Amino acid sequence: MIKKVKKVLNRLENLKLINLLTIFALLSVAVGLIFLLKKPVKEISAAWFNDNWLYRKAVEITNSGSAISSERKIKIDVDTAALITAGKMQSDCDDIRFTDNNGKLLDYFIDTNEADCNNASTDFYVKLSQILTGGQMVYIYYGNPSASSVRSNDFFAPDTIGIGLKGYWKMDEASANTCPGGANDSCDSATINDG
Repeated sequence: MIKKVKKVLNRLENLKLINLLTIFALLSVAVGLIFLLKKPVKEISAAWFNDNWLYRKAVEITNSGSAISSERKIKIDVDTAALITAGKMQSDCDDIRFTDNNGKLLDYFIDTNEADCNNASTDFYVKLSQILTGGQMVYIYYGNPSASSVRSNDFFAPDTIGIGLKGYWKMDEASANTCPGGANDSCDSATINDG
C-alpha cells in the first residue's frame, strides 16, 4: 500500500512540474506579446523643408501599377477655404509649397478652370519626377505670411499627362452652323478655312 501511495505522489509531483513549466512558458509568451504590442512604432517622416512654414500635411500617392520613370503630374485636392478661414494660409495661396520626401520643392499649378484658391476643392497639379510602385509621400507646406508665389502659371508639358484622355473640347455651335462675321469672314465661302 505504501508503494501505491508513493507512486501516486510521484505522479502528482511530475504533473505539478509539467503544469509549472506550462504556466511559465505561457507567461513568457504573454509578456513577449505585450512588449511587442506596446512598443512604440517609429514613424518615418521627412525633415521639415523650411522653418518659415508653420504647417505641413503629408499626402500619400499610391500606385498599384508599374513604376513610371518619367515626369508626371498628379492632382491633389485641398480645402484651401478652410485653411484660409482658420488663418493658416494666405488668401491667395501664395504660401503653399509641395515637396517630395527629400524636401525638394516640386513644380505645381492651380487648375483655375475648376476652382481657384479659397475654395473647398482647390485642384493643385504637382509635377513628380517619377511615380513609384506602391506609395510615396508628397508634403504640402503652408502658413508663411511673407511668402510670395512660386507656382507655375501654365499647365505642364503634354508629356506629363501620361496615357489616357489628352484633351476635351466642347463645341457648342448652333445647328445652322453660321458665322456671325461680316462679308470678309472666311466662313462666307463654300470651303472651310482650317487656319
